[in-house]
Formats: sequence, structure tokens, C-alpha cells
Amino acid sequence: MRILGVKQEFIAVNTPEQNGHMESFHRTLKREYIWTRDFQTFQEAAQTIQEAYMDYNQHRIHSALGYLTPYEYLAKLK
Repeated sequence: MRILGVKQEFIAVNTPEQNGHMESFHRTLKREYIWTRDFQTFQEAAQTIQEAYMDYNQHRIHSALGYLTPYEYLAKLK
């Protein structure tokens, strides 16, 4: 994280409102990618989650980013 210039932040225990962005991401991950499937194996679930991260960052638009994907948003910043 230091190399990337990212500052790590800790929140108090049992205070999800302090970390709304991650709470929203986890809700989306569960609602759109996890709860819609019936996994038979751990490997199947792990593969789906990996694909979900790629979809979430490369293809899914985000209103907070001006309706761009995170990849498009980062490319625009450069």
C-alpha cells in the first residue's frame, strides 16, 4: 500500500456506517453475483467471485464515477 501511495484506514468495530463504500460493494457482490447462484463446490464459488471482481471493475458502470466503469475512470484520470 505504501508503494501505491494508499493510506490504510481503520474503523471502529461494529460501525459499518463508517465504511459505506465497502458495505455497498459487499451488498452488490452478494446480490448480483452470489445469491443468484447455487454453488456445488468451493472452487466454483471462488471462480465466480473472481469473475465478479473483473466484471465489477471492467464492465459495470458506477454512478459515483459519472457512469463509467472503474477502468474507464482511471484511464480518464491519466
